[in-house]
Amino acid sequence: MMTRLLVFVITLIAVAGAWLLWRQYMVRRVTRAAGPALPAAIAQRLDPTRVNILYFTADHCSQCRLRQTPILDELGRTAPVAIQTIDAVAENELARHFGIMAVPTTIVLKKDHTVRAVNHGVASSTKLQEQIG
Repeated sequence: MMTRLLVFVITLIAVAGAWLLWRQYMVRRVTRAAGPALPAAIAQRLDPTRVNILYFTADHCSQCRLRQTPILDELGRTAPVAIQTIDAVAENELARHFGIMAVPTTIVLKKDHTVRAVNHGVASSTKLQEQIG
């Protein structure tokens, strides 16, 4: 019994460690890709006076339409943030530049247009408010 518990705990720790390493890798990858020189296609759209959120979505994404878009619409009305919606399929070069592999993905950019946070999957309103704050 004790050996099974020990094996379970070790497995759980290994899985959690692997997940954290993967998250760190993804954040570094996007941060590196969005370094000092943003592509002209996105640099023209950004608001230099506010925090910007790049919202990568696609027409076929039901989680985007049903969950993430309403959260971002509400955030756009209540917070000083500019939301740039990008179709990851139509603008695949831009999605590739930022390393987007799944939608929805949101990237929070500071006012100086450096990456502050990356959210793979649906990001809650609370989480986004903390990241722009």
